Amino acid sequence: MTPDEPRGSSVAPRPSRARAWLLALGCALLGLIHCDPSGLARPTPSASPHATGEGEGHAAAAPSPPPSSPIRIRFDAPLAADGTERSLLGTVRIETDEGELLREVEVRGATLAVVDLPEGAYMVRAHVAGFAREARAIRTPRDELVIALTPIARVAGRVLAPDGSPHGASVRIVGSGIWPAREIEAREDGSFVFEDVPAGVYELEARSGSLVSPPRRGLDVAPESSSFVELRLGEGSFLIGRVVDRRGRGVALAEIVASIGTISPSAQGGVSQPDGSFRVGPFVDERVHLDVRADGFVPSSSSACSTGTPCVITLSEGATLRGRVVDERGATIADAWIEVQGEASDRSPFAASPLASSLDTLLSEARRPARGLEPAASLEAGGLGVTTSVPPIPLGPIEPLEAASEASASLPTAAHATLRTNASGEFVVSGLPPGRFEVIARARGFRAARSARITLVSGQRRDGLVLVLGVGGSVFGTVLDERGRAADARIEARIEDDPIPRYLTTGPRGDFRIDDVGGSVLLYVVGEGHAPLERIVRVEGRDEGPLTIRLGDPRRRLLARVVDARGDPVAGALVRFETLAAGTGAPRVLVADANGELELSPAPDAPLLVEASDPRFVSRPVVVRGDDRVVLTLEEPVTLDTSLLDDRTRLGVADAEVTLRCLGGLACVRTARSDEHGAVRIERLAPGRYALEARASGYAPHEERLDLARPRRGRVIERPAIALTPGLRVEGDVVDRLGRTVEGAEVTIASADDAAALTARTDDRGHFAIAGVPPGRRSIAASHASAGARLETIAIRDDRDPAPLVIRLPDRDDGEARVADRPRREVGIGVELDPARAPTVVTRVSGPSLRAGVLVGDAILAIDGEEVGDAPAARRLMRGALFLPALVELRRGGERLFLRVPRVLEDVGSAQGSASR
Repeated sequence: MTPDEPRGSSVAPRPSRARAWLLALGCALLGLIHCDPSGLARPTPSASPHATGEGEGHAAAAPSPPPSSPIRIRFDAPLAADGTERSLLGTVRIETDEGELLREVEVRGATLAVVDLPEGAYMVRAHVAGFAREARAIRTPRDELVIALTPIARVAGRVLAPDGSPHGASVRIVGSGIWPAREIEAREDGSFVFEDVPAGVYELEARSGSLVSPPRRGLDVAPESSSFVELRLGEGSFLIGRVVDRRGRGVALAEIVASIGTISPSAQGGVSQPDGSFRVGPFVDERVHLDVRADGFVPSSSSACSTGTPCVITLSEGATLRGRVVDERGATIADAWIEVQGEASDRSPFAASPLASSLDTLLSEARRPARGLEPAASLEAGGLGVTTSVPPIPLGPIEPLEAASEASASLPTAAHATLRTNASGEFVVSGLPPGRFEVIARARGFRAARSARITLVSGQRRDGLVLVLGVGGSVFGTVLDERGRAADARIEARIEDDPIPRYLTTGPRGDFRIDDVGGSVLLYVVGEGHAPLERIVRVEGRDEGPLTIRLGDPRRRLLARVVDARGDPVAGALVRFETLAAGTGAPRVLVADANGELELSPAPDAPLLVEASDPRFVSRPVVVRGDDRVVLTLEEPVTLDTSLLDDRTRLGVADAEVTLRCLGGLACVRTARSDEHGAVRIERLAPGRYALEARASGYAPHEERLDLARPRRGRVIERPAIALTPGLRVEGDVVDRLGRTVEGAEVTIASADDAAALTARTDDRGHFAIAGVPPGRRSIAASHASAGARLETIAIRDDRDPAPLVIRLPDRDDGEARVADRPRREVGIGVELDPARAPTVVTRVSGPSLRAGVLVGDAILAIDGEEVGDAPAARRLMRGALFLPALVELRRGGERLFLRVPRVLEDVGSAQGSASR
């Protein structure tokens, strides 16, 4: 990084597998922080600095001294062995969220009161004799804080030399109740004692110079017990090697983390010398896994090396992104959060964020002794440089889970964030691997912004990226139970253009507030004893609220019974319940008992999509609307065998796609491809009515209705071969009234029905080509924003392609309009609607809507629970966040059905979310 580069130029790429495993294990063992799938710490929501006052989220006035608030701490300790209550002695430390000590209070009993504590966020650390140390994050005002105490145990042992004599050494213990590792020195007689060990499962290891003991793994420590471990040292082996770049030059100051196996809590580490050389160890095993990182290079994850052979790790030069973050007026935004996520060229996921960078800082600090622990002993200096033990990632600086128990959630915070814009709004992200990525920016007072996908190659420098942040709004309101009382609920908020969810709990009056959001916001609300529910809110640069969210009746139950066609119960069947409400749905899966019965309790106050599954049977889902009982009937599956033939040659058509769509109350879609002989087999079908569609390159589409009735014998239904008519190729040029070629014009050839319409768009030379057009008289339409539209009829013979066409549009192609007409990127659900019909009818289907089961002719009644009045209203409702599939209610053939249709980014010109015609 050069001196003129802005702060934040160095980034931690995705954590290595060992490092990610260490963090994930620490999270799971201590329950201290959230972890996302990539192993990065999830942000704990914190109040926005401009949010204070009643409800913990209204706009702040002039600064004033915060009011004081008392807090009562109650210790929940198990009874003694004789059944009596224990006497509790110890201390409680109350610190600010920056770690500054405010109070230290003596514990002399099960309760403790702290008065005159200003409102705010604090860390409470309790050390009670005979129990494990506990830490809780709180936010005042709060009436009472309950701290559950866990009795501790003792782990003692002895270290022996290779000849069996006592030997002094450094002994490390790590596990479910101790994280990061705790290290002490054994006495000269080899004895050691770890006091204050919480119950759990642990690993111990001893080291002394070049001697190392095999790790004692899986030590199960019971509460209030004593365990004894014997560790025998043996001669270890060191791993030597060199870190180089692609040209063979040494890479200095590369961070090396070494472990036995890809997953090990006993990792060691070091830093490469100026010539790239390193030495780590000792190890009890010859095979060592290395994770190597260096500034400006793509990390090498889990390279396998052997201690008997010099190891060479080659790092690829990373790509660099430079850009700026500005507001809608073009003013620069300083201290904005920057995150890069996407997919590397090897198809592996990648994420670099301020949270990842904070973990890197913690890793670098891991070589320092953790507060309150014995200092780690340094290993001897080797000829290639000094190496030190690196304990697991310390979690102390990261707020625990209970920090989420506040009524306001704003932007994520990180104590050591480095991916931030400087005073000029500039940022630099280096060390990116080759691949496709997008950049997300966040800042207080603004909604998140996401860039388009960026393709990078090794060593590339990409400058000039600009992210524009719009003004953020807020979502606030109250959660009430079924009686209208304030409810204690947890809320997950998923926000458009922001990949990190927000987590919070309601305040004392059931209130909540989420700041700095925009676009579609999905609120997933979970109240104790109530069924989860969802609410989608649209925030357009303003506050949305107050909202009143009512939890359902906790007494509602839904009893289900799964039977076969004879009415006999199907034991062990899986039953899936999905709420037909706006949002992503909250599916639950239950298992039927020996009588085929199960109970969903509490059941949501919304229609439910219920489907049973069993390997021996097939079924169709049913919709339950307010009923308290439902019977799900499973049937024996049938298999459809057919083939696709060329209508002229009677030869099989290979690689043709056959799609079956259920007709009736609920939609399902099954697809298959023909083999080299044109044969097609679709298995595990339920008898019923289907729409069959066959498509193959160079052939006209084929559609028909198909009734699948159970055969009298066996389970295979043999359908006569489907003859595909060879299609013709229609091509030509589109010009305006002056004869100039028109780029971006849409050309459509209609067949007997709209479902088989074929469409193309002209290229920069005004040329189009459409294959697979069936013979006969066909209508061909061409349209363009500035040059107008024309409809013609052409006759297509069945023996040869027609001559190239020239379609002349009636108006002049305006150059400016041509630029504006180029396909825009927009989020939608991939259907085209007829604006002249009510209710709105689907005239064309593409992409995910086709796969989800939407058919031409379906009438759209509602989207995300909101009724569709006309085509413009439908277009508005089709747009939304990419992570929120649309819940579409349709009418088909006199029946209503529900479909979840994914939203995707597509060109508006390809019918994505359009409501034209």
